Amino acid sequence: MTTVNLSDLDYDQIRASLVDYLKKQDTVKDLNFEGSAVNFLLDLLTYNTLYYAHFANMIAGEAFLDSAQLEKTIISLEKPYRDWE
Repeated sequence: MTTVNLSDLDYDQIRASLVDYLKKQDTVKDLNFEGSAVNFLLDLLTYNTLYYAHFANMIAGEAFLDSAQLEKTIISLEKPYRDWE
């Protein structure tokens, strides 16, 4: 089983990883990955992956008081400590 490397949040590296993954598949081994339709779909998948990785990173950052940036998140995270007093 081949996997897609998503450890780096760089558009070009994600796209190259997706192309490498697809080239190893038997069902699409003869496909031209530079063709307009496939190229468009690869760009779309890459953008979607990058977008959701950024979104997940932002959500994870808001889950902790030390890294939260939104005022409503900070207030929400601080409430349980305020109730102890």
